Amino acid sequence: MATLRIQQRWIVLPRNKQGVFATENDVTLIGSRTKSGFLVHSSAGLTLIEVMIAMVVLGVGLLALASMQISAITSNSQASHISIATEFIGEKLDGYEAMDYANVNDEFGQTDNFAWKTTVTTPYSTFSDLKNVNVSVSWVGVDGPHSISFETVISQ
Repeated sequence: MATLRIQQRWIVLPRNKQGVFATENDVTLIGSRTKSGFLVHSSAGLTLIEVMIAMVVLGVGLLALASMQISAITSNSQASHISIATEFIGEKLDGYEAMDYANVNDEFGQTDNFAWKTTVTTPYSTFSDLKNVNVSVSWVGVDGPHSISFETVISQ
């Protein structure tokens, strides 16, 4: 492609149908008038519509990012509560396994944001020396109440 310099601006002259570069007389230019009488179109900036569309696209992207961040914070909080409850249950079950068999009984209590309950049953009539121990922990998170429970069997 050939280039033509008009008033400190370069414009590209397209090829005509025969493959020959167009001349100054073959090109219709639009925009501001130069000293030689040609009209030049300057596409250096963006139109208002282009800027508004870009702002809408950016806004939708930022809203999606904010929604994703809120979801991540909620999920992180829920995972933290599940980890704390699981650790607490593990400690309680380890304590019951180390405890004297006769002292393992129903219990309940509350610590920080968690309520816990231990249910001890002897479901096996043929094995009277076994106890079924169920520890459940419940809490209220940002998205409502939750609970988790573990169960084990201990013997004499």
